[in-house]
Amino acid sequence: MMKLSKALMLSVSGLIFTSNGSAASMYDSTSFNSPDAITFVHTHTSHPEEILLSSPDLSFPGQPLIFLRHGNNLSQKMEEIKTAATCFVTDTSACSGNEFAGNNADDDGHGGPGGPGNGDDDYDLDNEERCKKEGYTMTSCPEGQEGSNFCPYDSSYFEECVNSCPSNYVTCEKPYYGVGEACDGKYASCEKDTERACQELNPGYVDECGTGQQLSDGRCSYDNTYGTCCNTCAGYDYTSVPDGYVQDGESCTGCDGQEHYKIKPNPCDGYMDCGSMGPDTGANSCLSGTTTKYDNCKPCPNLGTLTSCPSPFTCTYEDCSGLWYKTGCKSGYDWNASSQTCTAQCSSNYKYACTGAGYAGGSGTACNGKYQSCKCSDGYEWKNGICQEKPKAVWGQCTGYAQICKIGDIVYSDGTCASSVISGKTPIAVVVYKSSDGKCAQAMALNKAGTMAWSRREENVPKLDDLVYASTDFKSCENTAIITAAGNKNEFPAAWAAHEYKTEGTNAGNWCLPAAGIITNIKNNISTINNGFNLAGGNPFETNPHLWSSSENSNSRAWYSYFRLTSGLYNFSTKWTNYDVRPVIEF
Repeated sequence: MMKLSKALMLSVSGLIFTSNGSAASMYDSTSFNSPDAITFVHTHTSHPEEILLSSPDLSFPGQPLIFLRHGNNLSQKMEEIKTAATCFVTDTSACSGNEFAGNNADDDGHGGPGGPGNGDDDYDLDNEERCKKEGYTMTSCPEGQEGSNFCPYDSSYFEECVNSCPSNYVTCEKPYYGVGEACDGKYASCEKDTERACQELNPGYVDECGTGQQLSDGRCSYDNTYGTCCNTCAGYDYTSVPDGYVQDGESCTGCDGQEHYKIKPNPCDGYMDCGSMGPDTGANSCLSGTTTKYDNCKPCPNLGTLTSCPSPFTCTYEDCSGLWYKTGCKSGYDWNASSQTCTAQCSSNYKYACTGAGYAGGSGTACNGKYQSCKCSDGYEWKNGICQEKPKAVWGQCTGYAQICKIGDIVYSDGTCASSVISGKTPIAVVVYKSSDGKCAQAMALNKAGTMAWSRREENVPKLDDLVYASTDFKSCENTAIITAAGNKNEFPAAWAAHEYKTEGTNAGNWCLPAAGIITNIKNNISTINNGFNLAGGNPFETNPHLWSSSENSNSRAWYSYFRLTSGLYNFSTKWTNYDVRPVIEF
């Protein structure tokens, strides 16, 4: 700090201001009562006309004053200024009043400027020497640093060098860390590193645990995915050992802070499982798991006789003998204690004996001799809980059975029809016609009944003198009945030959001479019908080219076919001409 230097007594006049710039008063040299009234303080300023003053007599205590000279004779006036004790502005507290003179006195009591004991005449030094003397010795700094605490007399001198950081450098706070070199604790940028921050908090913090472990509830404050690992104690299912068990191996401290255990049944050494015998009177017990063991058992009753339990029985194992004995039956059976047998309990579905006409035995497994359904003999079917005859034709009646038959199907002697040959059945005809509603049919015999005349005389049956009308006549049996009623077989041999025709399963009177419309229908389906005859072993129509119909053309003529030429109804002919007769049967 600057020492006391010379002080001057002003003998000039001018304005006096307080240090804050407010005007104080106008003074001249006569205003000051003594040489000690005004103190002159050196200032390092670019305004030589300004002089700092301090006086105990002025009405501005604690504030240095600025004296502004009048005129241009400051230099001359300063020649007249007398020397007085003085100090720097920074020492104003010490310079107030008259005490400042004593503050600079030597130890021998002689103070004052130029007096004895005063060896510090700093006012004689230049600014460079003053700066160096007060510790402002540096004038330059290394790269990356700058001067600090500059000398008040010469700003080219300063006290120390400090780091010079770029303005964009920032301070990094956890979990962020500086990138690159630090500058006065700051960095060009920061990057987040939660793992580092967490492990600085606790070196044991991890984000993944090994097998059988998991992260505990205590987590890192920077990132809760980091924490310490704890044991899940997998397989250690008990937090206490229950009765009848003992600890199996070491315990495990779990994540919940509790001890966990594996257990095993208490071996109860020296005790035994008495099983079905039970304990003897007064026997001591020991619980092994859920089994109570005893140190003494009752004698063996030796009820066991079986090495295994047969089905459908239930049995009890006798520990002492190592054998089984029957005690009952499995579900679905009734136990007969006296005979020690099991009788099956049949559900209500087992109710058919499957015996009698039309039955061929039971279907599936039996229960007490009964079945849930039956097998039926040939010609029968299982329907409504019984074996009943399959539907079949009733000769001469339209029962609707024909609905299951097709043109060209084989008709069998049992009144059934099928599209193929059925072993064990006798074919008798082939279906050649079905009514428009499909319920009625006519089938033609596999072979002819003979060759003969239609009639030896005229007969009054419906006359169809037009081929179109004749082709729509399907009344085979109705026509035949009219003809046979009109006379005997000598008079109407063709109709009678058809009427008396019979086969296995049919009788005389079941067959008829086909009407002209039937022959026309054969022509329209000749290929399909011939295929049926070939399958059934009958004669196709090419072998019987001329066939009589039961339809008349006139009193002397009847319609017939000639399949070799036209494959259908050909024309009418005189009734006494001999043509083939091939009957049909209606159903």
